[in-house]
Amino acid sequence: MGSSSASHRSVRVPYPIVLGFALLTACPVIIAAQTPTDPEQMLKEAISLQQAGKLDQAIAGYRLLLEKYPNVPEVRSDLGAALSAEGRYQEAIEQYQTALKLKPMPQVQLNLGLAYYKTSQLQEAVAAFQKAQEEMPGDEQPVRLQADCYLRLGENKKVIEILTPLEGEHNDDLALAYMLGTALVRDNEAAKGQVLIDKILRNGDSAEARLLLGTTKLMMNDFAGALGDLERRIRVLRCCVSGYRRPRRGKRRVRTRLEARPQQF
Repeated sequence: MGSSSASHRSVRVPYPIVLGFALLTACPVIIAAQTPTDPEQMLKEAISLQQAGKLDQAIAGYRLLLEKYPNVPEVRSDLGAALSAEGRYQEAIEQYQTALKLKPMPQVQLNLGLAYYKTSQLQEAVAAFQKAQEEMPGDEQPVRLQADCYLRLGENKKVIEILTPLEGEHNDDLALAYMLGTALVRDNEAAKGQVLIDKILRNGDSAEARLLLGTTKLMMNDFAGALGDLERRIRVLRCCVSGYRRPRRGKRRVRTRLEARPQQF
């Protein structure tokens, strides 16, 4: 499956709660201070910088705050989210792990799994998503992310086991249809897989769906049908490439959207 569009969400709680226990051990002068070094103000500024996309400054702000109050899990989680947004996933993993040692938080557990996923540490990602699923009963996102990892790992039976119960509730979910259809085709259940892949094609032709459908027909010894789908895939790819045009002065660039694997988390 293609790259997940799931993002790392920061864990937000009221400032006094976040820093309350840390302030109990702080110097009374610091508690009373209303200067830029006040911890609540430092946290607010770091969060504002992160929300404004000024990630380097936000990261520096979080680190400065953690130098004084290292055992505040929510701040470590926010630092991890900022690091992830910069693509510094290994550093984010370290912050998420530290935050979870201090306090179990389902969203942070999910963020940890996403950071592992982004660095192709798929077995570790599965373990994190399973833990998040335990802590987030009824939330399908950890389940779908596990299925994505298993699909990448080639563990097709596990994908089928995880997603089949969801299929009936999400008949129009193309992301689910793609993952489950792919796993079924790979697991020699081509007829079932073709039904799901056809569902994707009804919502618009794509090179990847044509490849899956051609592979399915090849497994069913429908050689003519397989050839037709593979030739159609080539035409779709050519159309995508030729659809890019040079922009003219005063006009918007005209593009043909490249077909992408339907992933939505």
